[in-house]
This record gives sequence, C-alpha cells and structure tokens, in this order.
Amino acid sequence: MQPDIPNLSTRLWHALLQADKAAAVPLIDDAAVFVHMGATSILLNKIRLTAVVNGETVTNPFGEPSCL
Repeated sequence: MQPDIPNLSTRLWHALLQADKAAAVPLIDDAAVFVHMGATSILLNKIRLTAVVNGETVTNPFGEPSCL
C-alpha cells in the first residue's frame, strides 16, 4: 500500500512549523533523507551501480546519504 505522501507531508510540515517534536518524530522514518527542492517532491531509493572496470566487477552506492 502506497503512503499518502501529500497528507504525510502536510502533517509533518505542520508539526515542524509548530516545533512539535512529539508529533513530528512518528512521521519520520529512521532512514529518511531530507532534500529541499522548492515545490518538487523527491523519492530517494538506495541503489547500487555495478560496472566492469578492467575486467573487475565494482559496485558503488548511489543515492545513499553517505554519497550525497
């Protein structure tokens, strides 16, 4: 089941504007990554890019917080 992103976003922004940490914390996943892009919604997925370089297979993280 897909989450109701617009409703979740509204509830989260309301909690943040009111500085209501108790209301905001349950709405934020531990693995959440926040990106501000104006009015654009972005869904960030963790993926790995795999390539063959000089005959060796290499895998690199892409879209993970550590590489942003």
